[in-house]
Amino acid sequence: DLHLSLRRQRQMCIRDRIWRDTKMKKTKYISMFTVLASLIIAGCSTDNMDTETEAEYNSGPFYNEFMACKTGPDFSMDKRDEMMSAWRDLSVSDDLMGSWGYAPFNDATAERAEQFSADGWWELQWTSKEAAEAAWLEFGSNEEAAAWSAKYESVLDCDGPGRFAWDFYQPSPSDTYGEFDKSGYFASFYQECSVNEGQTPDDIRAVVAKFEEYLESAASFGPYTYGLYFPASELSENANSSDLLWGNFFGTFEGAEKGFDDYEVNGKEMQADFDKVMTCGDNDVWHTQTLYDPTNPDFS
Repeated sequence: DLHLSLRRQRQMCIRDRIWRDTKMKKTKYISMFTVLASLIIAGCSTDNMDTETEAEYNSGPFYNEFMACKTGPDFSMDKRDEMMSAWRDLSVSDDLMGSWGYAPFNDATAERAEQFSADGWWELQWTSKEAAEAAWLEFGSNEEAAAWSAKYESVLDCDGPGRFAWDFYQPSPSDTYGEFDKSGYFASFYQECSVNEGQTPDDIRAVVAKFEEYLESAASFGPYTYGLYFPASELSENANSSDLLWGNFFGTFEGAEKGFDDYEVNGKEMQADFDKVMTCGDNDVWHTQTLYDPTNPDFS
């Protein structure tokens, strides 16, 4: 089932503190466009995605990178916020389109992250691979950036050299199904999917178009958007044999449960169409927080 009920998930109380402020009410959650950096493409290349067709859905592609992050001995929420603020004060590339942080919502997701020696993930979205490589090269030769890295490595240590890259498609603008809260917090659900034998990129586009039709007729459950990730970097030894990652992003976990309830009742025909094209696993569920928004550079 593409959308598993939130009721099947058990919330964590410890590891979710990387990107979640424990002083917030339980109804406030953190999220990000997360991914477990581990999938392979098998018979479905993003090179075959029809640019003109995808443009109709304002989908990209964008170049997204994920870094595995470990909390250090000096980690605290205040130190984390100080670290992120200092990072934003560096000369951020004009080609950086956004950045988010992820922390596991439940034990199963945390166990998946631990396969990559990660307590959480840091995502960067770029205009292109070339822009990302140029920005990293500049960052590596910047003395202020080096000082920042050294100062905060005991707070949060993220594996920049080992980052994973993805080609990200967002079939509709993020505000199509509601405005996300300006706080930058939301809920993320990711599924690893394998394209069924004989199915093509055209079949993927067709089922996405049908999903858009479902969303237009679905009951309102608050802000929602989604995206598809296709691997664009070398595979990890922990990689699973999957073709793409499907991400669902909700304004709140309460909204997510309403959305899944609606889908369970009204999405049976839609799910049947999905099942013909791809087979998806269980959700990895994440708290996520916006770390950088180019329209609001001082976002915190």
